[in-house]
Amino acid sequence: MKSYSGLVGKMERVHLLRRMFSQQLTNNTTLHFGQVPVLLYIWKHDRCTQVDLAEALHVTPASIATSTKRLQKVGYLTKTINEENLRCKQLSITEEGKRALELHKAPFDAFEEAAFSGFSEQELNTLANYLDRIAQNMAQHIGEELPPDNFFAMQAFLNRVMEQAK
Repeated sequence: MKSYSGLVGKMERVHLLRRMFSQQLTNNTTLHFGQVPVLLYIWKHDRCTQVDLAEALHVTPASIATSTKRLQKVGYLTKTINEENLRCKQLSITEEGKRALELHKAPFDAFEEAAFSGFSEQELNTLANYLDRIAQNMAQHIGEELPPDNFFAMQAFLNRVMEQAK
């Protein structure tokens, strides 16, 4: 039987380095590592509710209430009362929140560009296909449907899996 642990270790190392960079990036800002997905979702889904956000990211409403309260306090988002349902708060990102995300995005883009420097377009496509196949095989093996290949779907998938592990 072949041992694939070396390859899996290499994938985990890449993931760990990317996560470390992301945490370093937010260390010296008012934007916390875990708040990035929250702000991104609100930016893309203006006037969403805290319930929508909790469901989309598969986290508890209490967790979202804490995060949004902190983001509101630093001026990154606003909460408005829905006139049709006074208990419902709608979330919107402020210009300051957008700037914070953009300041986060530029160095992250540069980091990812550096990570793939020296790869040809064909090599990148081949790598992408291999990673898709590995992910599909893994999902099939554990009886899970592979989530769509986008940030919010993967974040929700990760949060759901982490919640099941508790």
